[in-house]
Amino acid sequence: LLLRDPTVWAPVFALHAVNNVLPPLCMAADRGSIEMVRLLVECGWYVNEVDVEGRTPIHCAAENGHDPVVQVLLTNEQLDVNARDHRKSTALHEAAWEGHLADRYGCTPLWYATRHGHHNVALRLLEESNVIVNAVCRFQTMPEKSTSLHHAVNCNATLTVQRLLVRTALNPNITDDCGRTPLCCASHAGNLPMVELLLGRSDVRVNAAKKSEQPPLWSAASQGHIQVVERLLQCGDIDINQGWGPYSSPLLAAITRGHSDVAMRLLNCVPRPDVNARTYLRDSALSLAAREGHVDVVAHLLEDWQTDRNGADRQGRTALWWAARAGQARIAQRLLEDDRVLVNVLDNDGVDAVDAARTHYHFEVVGLIRSHYSRRYNNWTGGGPHNLRTRS
Repeated sequence: LLLRDPTVWAPVFALHAVNNVLPPLCMAADRGSIEMVRLLVECGWYVNEVDVEGRTPIHCAAENGHDPVVQVLLTNEQLDVNARDHRKSTALHEAAWEGHLADRYGCTPLWYATRHGHHNVALRLLEESNVIVNAVCRFQTMPEKSTSLHHAVNCNATLTVQRLLVRTALNPNITDDCGRTPLCCASHAGNLPMVELLLGRSDVRVNAAKKSEQPPLWSAASQGHIQVVERLLQCGDIDINQGWGPYSSPLLAAITRGHSDVAMRLLNCVPRPDVNARTYLRDSALSLAAREGHVDVVAHLLEDWQTDRNGADRQGRTALWWAARAGQARIAQRLLEDDRVLVNVLDNDGVDAVDAARTHYHFEVVGLIRSHYSRRYNNWTGGGPHNLRTRS
C-alpha cells in the first residue's frame, strides 16, 4: 500500500538528492534485483527516476548487463526510453529501438555491452536492424580505439562474432590502439577457430593497409602460433614479408622470439621469403638464427644461394661472429663448412670471431675456427690466404 501511495515518493527523492543515495528502483536495477524491480514496477513506482548522474533505472540495468531487468522495465508504458544521462548516453535497449545513438565518447550501447562482456545484451541489440556495429570509442584518458568485433574476438564470444559478421555494414578491418584488426587479435592470441571464422568473410584483410597496422601473419609468427601461421599462409594474397615495428618481417620476428618451427615453415614457403631482410639494427635472419642457436634455421638459410653469408649489422658483426660470441659450436661448424663464409671479418671495434669466442671462454669455437682457417690456408694455392682480416 505504501508503494502505491505517490506521497511516499517525495521524501525518498529528496533524500536521494541531498545524500547522493541511489533511489530505490535505480538501486534495484543496478544490482539486478529482478524481484524487487518487478515489485516496484507493479506497484506503480516512478520508472523514470534519476540518480545524481542522471541515470534512469534502465540505464543502471543496461550498463550492468541485467537483461531480465531491462525486459521488466520495458513493460511499463511510462518508461522514457529516450532518457539521457549526464554524458548524453541513452540506455542500451532504447538504442536498439531508436537507432543506437553514440555518446560524446563515440560509444554506443552495443559497444558498452561487448566491452564489458554482457554478451546476452549484445545479442539482443544485434537483433535490431539499425544497430551501429562500427562504433569506435575515444576516451580522453584511455587511447582505446576498439570496436565491438574486437571485444567479441578477444573474449572468444563466437556467437556474437557470428552475428556481427553477417552485418553487411560491418567494417571488419578497423584497427585498435595497438594497430590490430580483429583478425590480427585472433592471430596474436593463437585462436585458430576464430581466425577461421573471420576469414570466412570475403572482405577481411589478411595484410596490413598501412605501416602502423600489425599484419596478422607477423603477429602470429612473433607469438609462435604455428597453426595460425599455416592457416594464414593458405590465403593466396598473403604478403609473407610484411612486417611491423623493428622486426621487419615475420621470419625475423619468429627467429628473434625463439620460434624456430615457425621460421622453418616460413622458409619452406613458395615463393620463399626475403632471406636477406634486416631489422632496424641491420640484423639478418642468418645472424639472428646463429646468435639464438637455431641450427636447423641456419642450415636451411645456407642452402639458399641468395642468402648473404657475410652480411654485417650496425656493429659490423656477421653470423659467424655472433655464433662465436654466443658459443654456438654446432652453428659455427655449419657456417665454417660453407666456403663463402669469411672467417676473420672484424667488427667496428676491431674484434674478429676468434677474439669474440675467446673473451667469452668459448674455446671449442676458437679451436673450430682456427682449424678451418688453417685448412683453408693450406689448401689455398695463391700468395696468401683468401680470408685475411677484413672489416665488414
